Parts: sequence; C-alpha cells; structure tokens
Amino acid sequence: MRYNIICIARDVFMFSNNFGKGISVEETLRNILSETANLSVPAATIGSGDDLFAAGLTSFATVGVMLAVESEFDVEFPDSLLVRSTFTSINALAAAVKSLKGD
Repeated sequence: MRYNIICIARDVFMFSNNFGKGISVEETLRNILSETANLSVPAATIGSGDDLFAAGLTSFATVGVMLAVESEFDVEFPDSLLVRSTFTSINALAAAVKSLKGD
C-alpha cells in the first residue's frame, strides 16, 4: 500500500529542480513548504529555526514535503530520517538534505 501511495505522490510532486541554480537549500525548502505543507502562515514568514509543526505542519503533510524534497534534491530519505525531528524546522530539513547530498 505504501508503495502505491508514494508512486502516485511522486507523479504529483514534480518541482522545477532549482537546487544548484543559485537558490539556497533553505529557499528551495521554503518553496516546497509553500507548495505542499498547507501551513497556517506563509512559509516566507517562518524563521529557519521556527517549529514547522507550530506553523501548521501535520504528520500527513510531512509525507508530501518528504516526496517533494526527494524529487527536488534527487535524494531518498532513509528510514532513520523519517522521524518528527527531521521535519521540525527548515534548518533541520536543510541539515538532512545536506547530509544526504554529502555536503
């Protein structure tokens, strides 16, 4: 069941792959959050260390965020990163992406 949902969601979450084109990881993550997270406040107003769950991120929305991040940055989250703390803030997500990219 999980596989089917991910395959469908991967087709839906196709992004522009702006990463590496002068746009920072953090800014790319803000764009992803703006498009997929359905936050209660604009992503542009959230500080890099602010709690995304306090800004309205739900556990359901984290799946969409994860799929969009994987697509945008061409990475795959291992099970060890599929925890709440990975999605707590833009900084936490950026650190995860950078570690997956080997930066």
